[in-house]
Amino acid sequence: MAYSYFYWFSLRLNLLASSNEKFLDVVLQSLDCNLVESIPSEPYLSLENNVLSFHSPNFKKPFSFDPFSGKTGFRLQRYEQEGLLKKALGNLKPGSVIFDATAGLLRDSLILSNLGYRLISIEQSKILGTMLLVGLQANSDISGIDIYIGQAEKCAQEHQFDAIYFDPMFETAQSALRDKNHRIISEILDIESISNDNQNTFDILRKCSFQKLIVKRPVKSPSFDNNINYQIKGKSIRYDVYV
Repeated sequence: MAYSYFYWFSLRLNLLASSNEKFLDVVLQSLDCNLVESIPSEPYLSLENNVLSFHSPNFKKPFSFDPFSGKTGFRLQRYEQEGLLKKALGNLKPGSVIFDATAGLLRDSLILSNLGYRLISIEQSKILGTMLLVGLQANSDISGIDIYIGQAEKCAQEHQFDAIYFDPMFETAQSALRDKNHRIISEILDIESISNDNQNTFDILRKCSFQKLIVKRPVKSPSFDNNINYQIKGKSIRYDVYV
């Protein structure tokens, strides 16, 4: 089941969709949309065959959430081989509630769910968050993940979780440019006037109640806090774990 936790942002978007689309009400409840019948010249959303997509003249193909394709699908097929993540989780018992403070495309949330954990995943972008809501409801075989749309800092302060998982995006402009999905997500965040202060978010999460805070970092990036209890390092990424 998926839930929405909305915040201050307001934006009216063009939505290309027929009135008989199954999840049209879900989209209209989450986003302020102007239903259109022809393709707009500016960025817009489309809802077709239970998939919500973002279209931009800056990219040839639309962008959508599909949990079973691309990198996400590949990782899901081999989730039992997520050795680094398993080591970072350590003795955290299956069934524990993990707060994913940066839902993104749910790649890590889906892996964690498959490993037996209960996920509360929050996304700050209403566009991305609504894509996730539609995607999860269209794939009813996915369970154990609740979606919230809003501020991770606010949600983490108001609720208690067994663990917090934090994977900040866009550490550098170069890293964002290397990945097409990152470039599209960056455009979506610009449209919504969303900016990130990863250090500030970490500082707030660090003060929250949890058994374990797991922070995913590029292996050579500096830590947000040097008082790390332990690290799990791979070739390109590492996990800084605070308990």
